Amino acid sequence: MKRFAIPLLAAAAVVLAVPAAAQNVPGTWELTPYGGVMFGGQIYQGGATTVDADNAGTFGGRLGYNFNRAMALEFNYSHTTANLTATNYKGIAGGYGKIGNLKTDTFEADGLFSWGSERTSGYVLLGAGLSVLNPQVDGVATSSNSFFTASLGVGGKFAITPSAAIRVEGRFRGTSLSNQTSAGVWCDYYGFCYTYSSSWYSNGEITGGIVIRFGK
Repeated sequence: MKRFAIPLLAAAAVVLAVPAAAQNVPGTWELTPYGGVMFGGQIYQGGATTVDADNAGTFGGRLGYNFNRAMALEFNYSHTTANLTATNYKGIAGGYGKIGNLKTDTFEADGLFSWGSERTSGYVLLGAGLSVLNPQVDGVATSSNSFFTASLGVGGKFAITPSAAIRVEGRFRGTSLSNQTSAGVWCDYYGFCYTYSSSWYSNGEITGGIVIRFGK
């Protein structure tokens, strides 16, 4: 999570700088093609072997409807192809290096909660949907599978015309996988230790795009 905490905090700082006044335009649709950077994380752990999805470019599109000045519903699609890097992996010299790639197509429905004016506005979002993961690993038979995913994000929109705006967003995403992604032992202040394991794959992204507003 530390790998993308700083970029997400930077995006939040931009949004908090937006003046609070009115909100978005009720009864309008917004189409947003976008691109950016995905900050990957650990996606597999088995014994001493771990696999990470590396940072990679991402792109996609969003279609949203503004119900009123504070709330909108949006459908989001994103695609990313990231290298997979393994540690303590017997199939490569030295046990460390690239073992393949991971293609991810994500389909989400997001609720946006906005503040600001028609010219500049900020928002927070909560989303849920499916991520279709298609790993390609050297020497291993693989297949694509769909998994539940959830999102939390912040963003800002900055108008350039009455029907177009620049949009920036930082998003954290967690995907529930069928394999173990991390495990270990945690000890508290009093010396009591606990084992833990997780099947959640966490990543983040910073994106930018152009909003095209229509319908009113």
